Amino acid sequence: MFQSTAKQIQSPLCVILVLISGLAASPLCYAAPSFEDEIVPIIAKRCVECHNSKDIKGGLDLSNPKTAFAGGDSGDSIVASDSAASMIIQRISDGSMPPESRGQSQKLPDSEISLVKAWIDNGAEWPEARTIDIYERTTDVRGGLDWWSLQPIRKPAPPNVKLASRAQNPIDHFILAKLETTGLAPAPLADKTTLIRRLYFDVIGLPPTPAAIADFLANDSPEAYEQLVDQLLASEHYGERWARHWLDLARYTDKTASWLNSTASAWRYRDWVVGALNRDLPYNQFVKLQLANDLIQDSDPKDNAALGFPGLSPTYWKELQLPPEII
Repeated sequence: MFQSTAKQIQSPLCVILVLISGLAASPLCYAAPSFEDEIVPIIAKRCVECHNSKDIKGGLDLSNPKTAFAGGDSGDSIVASDSAASMIIQRISDGSMPPESRGQSQKLPDSEISLVKAWIDNGAEWPEARTIDIYERTTDVRGGLDWWSLQPIRKPAPPNVKLASRAQNPIDHFILAKLETTGLAPAPLADKTTLIRRLYFDVIGLPPTPAAIADFLANDSPEAYEQLVDQLLASEHYGERWARHWLDLARYTDKTASWLNSTASAWRYRDWVVGALNRDLPYNQFVKLQLANDLIQDSDPKDNAALGFPGLSPTYWKELQLPPEII
């Protein structure tokens, strides 16, 4: 039988023909694949990377019906109701399209080729106003508008779990649900000494003092843990601990390349990042100040230290040959 995910038409004529002839059913015995749900994903992921309105390789633009049916330099790409005469079928069937990538074949799976064939043989319906955007779908080489981080934020309902008594917040429900599906049990609850050590190392990167441990153990309030979290978040060490992650991305180092003619001012940028985290500076402002604080109207001159970011970025320390005096 014809292989595709298209739904079969339960046509008595098709059934009789198959039973009498013993031949495979014609593609026309199947409903046309859904253009939107089955054909668009294939074209978006496999074709428009090279055949779009801005990059018309081979003279072929497959992003809209007018240009797609007009064909390209090699001939008619899509001939409605005749997949055998359609150049696109010839190219995807012999594996020449999509072209090799990094020496590996990108040949479409037989299931996708069959879908395109069935779509063409059933008339190649393509709504006139429907244009396929190159960023419409995520592919192996780029993210698309369907990428998870670009989807609207939704608040899912926490799943029901057997150990609901262990859940202290909605996130715990999801963790416990995953553990239950894999047959795993949650770890035992940590004692207060272990808990305070974990919290200190996570939030400020330092161990608690003996006095801090004693105070926490003596605090019988049901909100003792939450109070300690707030206390550590308010600590200046919080910014020092978490600034390191951003400074690593910014390639920060206390020593700078010779073209900066100075090693005395890099620390100002470091301290600015620490301070920004400690004062809970919103991320959008955090980025803008580092890129253009001197161009932002009514900006605080104290934030000019943020401009250390573009000063550090051009230096790639792995390959830079530093003079001995600053190593």
